[in-house]
Amino acid sequence: MAAEIEFFFDFSSPYGYFGSTAIEALAARHGRTVRWRPILLGVIFRATGSGPLVSIPLKGDYARLDFKRTSRFHGIDFNLPDPFPISSTAPARAMLWTRAEHGDQQAVALAKALYRAYFVDNIDISLAANVVQVGSSLGLDAAALAVGLDSTEARAQLKADTDEAMQRGVFGSPFVIVDGEPFWGFDHFAHIDAYLSGMTTAAATPAAAPGPIKGHRQMVDEASAKIRRYTVEEAMARLQDPDVQFVDIRDVRELEREGVVPGAMHAPRGMIEFWVDPSSPYHKPQFAQPKEFIFFCAAGWRSALTTATVQEIGLQNVADIEGGFGAWKAAGAPVAEKAKKA
Repeated sequence: MAAEIEFFFDFSSPYGYFGSTAIEALAARHGRTVRWRPILLGVIFRATGSGPLVSIPLKGDYARLDFKRTSRFHGIDFNLPDPFPISSTAPARAMLWTRAEHGDQQAVALAKALYRAYFVDNIDISLAANVVQVGSSLGLDAAALAVGLDSTEARAQLKADTDEAMQRGVFGSPFVIVDGEPFWGFDHFAHIDAYLSGMTTAAATPAAAPGPIKGHRQMVDEASAKIRRYTVEEAMARLQDPDVQFVDIRDVRELEREGVVPGAMHAPRGMIEFWVDPSSPYHKPQFAQPKEFIFFCAAGWRSALTTATVQEIGLQNVADIEGGFGAWKAAGAPVAEKAKKA
């Protein structure tokens, strides 16, 4: 029997929703089955320093346009819901619990119904009560589903599945893996069709077939090997140096929740390449100063990737803090509250 197609998706992803309407038919044309695998993109985004597509400058407006264009082109019912995006924890856990209790067929039916509830009927499926209502409409026991989606087993399974997805190189939704070959995005379903028809990636293009997909840990380890990393103690010794600029790349909500390093400049991870590059229309003159720049995030993962990236752009006198703000705070280093906007 041919190997199943693994379909990784997030319930808050419009392209994941589009993919959900087509993946079964695509697989059936080639005698394959589909393993539906819900994941949490929010967890992956935090680990990689990324964020929802609509939150990224320039890309966000384009994405909203493309959602509607894609739905029209493929004839898929779609309304951009409000709120958007949302936490997909409740629907993902509900699907995993349903699979464990009632099997794949019922779990997939629930996934499709939840996707349609959100992206067609504008029902906020981040709310457990709404998830239960959708499940009840399919004949699932509402009380059991309400307990099940909040169970220790469902929580652990979703965490394990999301961690596994990252280890295997999954970074978006939908993300399809077939016979070890990765495909990201609904727009690559035609590539999957060609691949399953025997037209391999290497045959379709003169470029060499891609090598093994890197997980986030390998990427962080490789970046860490290229950069200068300070311990908290070494970084503290530079805090009052006028020729040193600390750069905090955490999300603004992290700053409000955890506090800040006094005197640190805030540079959102999603804009760092544009702020550092002198040729960018978003270039910040602070990065043209003859200073040493010490980047940090919450735990040292995002800052390692960021520091390696800005080195490639040409900002050479850079470093990061090993262990990030978490290690800084734990060591008793100076911390202040984020200043309130007037």
